[in-house]
Amino acid sequence: MPERSERNGYNDEISTSVNEKKLPIYQIGDTFDLDVIGENTNGEYLEKTISVKVDSVQISDDLQLLDPDKIPQEWAKAIDADGKLATNTLNYVKSGDGIDSLDEIVKSEEVNQKLVYVTVTYTNHSNEEIDHMLYLGALLTLTKENGKVQLYISTEQAGDGYDYISWTGVAKTGEMVYYSVSENYGNGGNYISSIKPGESVQLNMAWIVNESDLKNLYLNVTGDGASYEFSEYILKKGLVDIRK
Repeated sequence: MPERSERNGYNDEISTSVNEKKLPIYQIGDTFDLDVIGENTNGEYLEKTISVKVDSVQISDDLQLLDPDKIPQEWAKAIDADGKLATNTLNYVKSGDGIDSLDEIVKSEEVNQKLVYVTVTYTNHSNEEIDHMLYLGALLTLTKENGKVQLYISTEQAGDGYDYISWTGVAKTGEMVYYSVSENYGNGGNYISSIKPGESVQLNMAWIVNESDLKNLYLNVTGDGASYEFSEYILKKGLVDIRK
């Protein structure tokens, strides 16, 4: 599991809805500032402002874009006999009371799973080398209505005759599961070993999601890992619109 930044900035009151005017949104190809943490060449903690850009987003129905040595074990098991991502079985569940009735599946359906493969570039515009720079991407699903941006959690959706949705596949948003640059340092290893002044480092992150979620995807690269709330750093630094 990737390590979250020490400066999560989570509030006691979780915010899942926000006025869209208060949420900075960037597009693929936009460059914007980002606060990162790491160490200087003396091994001392430092925090710097650098820039970040989401270069591209690719959608695939297999894992061929990934480095085979870095593919999570559970993902490898999600490939069917044709080498494609297997479908995901969604179960629509009516909750029981745990005493007189149990949770009951009222209907099921098959949906496609897709790989979301994101290429990101970090550039150090400061005058100091940053060692062991922590990075972390997280996917959120959002909807917009009446000037509000609302977090959309697929498994928590209720409908006619059901209270929530569960599934058997590997699809999920949240913190990145695959990342191409790593260092044997800290928990998770999601660090750039060194990024010198004026230097850029390009890397890849990936998730597997349900195809139906592609139209609602936004990327959080603030480093706090927030994906189920509008954290302080999301509201300060913003999200990248990667909807397809």
